[in-house]
Amino acid sequence: MKGHLLIVICAIFTGIEVNSQVPGFGRCPRTSAVQNFDVNAYLGRWFEIESYFQTFAIGGTCVEANYGLNPNGTVSVLNKMTRLGREESILGYAVLASPGEGKLIVNFPQSPPTDTPNYIILSTDYVNYAVVHSCTQISRFTYVQIAWILARNRQIGAIQRFQARRVLENNGVSTRWLRETDQSNCG
Repeated sequence: MKGHLLIVICAIFTGIEVNSQVPGFGRCPRTSAVQNFDVNAYLGRWFEIESYFQTFAIGGTCVEANYGLNPNGTVSVLNKMTRLGREESILGYAVLASPGEGKLIVNFPQSPPTDTPNYIILSTDYVNYAVVHSCTQISRFTYVQIAWILARNRQIGAIQRFQARRVLENNGVSTRWLRETDQSNCG
């Protein structure tokens, strides 16, 4: 029994280190992606308003993502943040998992490639906000997940924030682990 518990604990901490996500016991929440998803309307600049803890973003402020269309039909994903007064960025790419559904497969060069949807858009109006979730089942009993509330502006109002959090809760995703992203003093 102690051996099984040690394996579960190691799997959780491996998930945190590799995936920079919040661990949980049980199964990933069953979420619903946006239907009739319009990838062209989603392109452009999004600012991170709130998210789960991410080890790669420790000390980061002014976090944003820029999505563009590549000539081969994939979506470019340029994530940027400021840390210790310096801008850091990473460029990856995404493909739609299935046409018309807000499920994307996102890959970055420093991570093992995946062909599983790992960026699920739960809700968006394309012009103000987006609510995104990702969950990876790492064993029958454990998973790691991350959630983001994004906006087209660096700040959102209390009502929009409340509505975005409700989307997560209605999809079985806890808002307990959300932390506000510092978007002040950004260039």
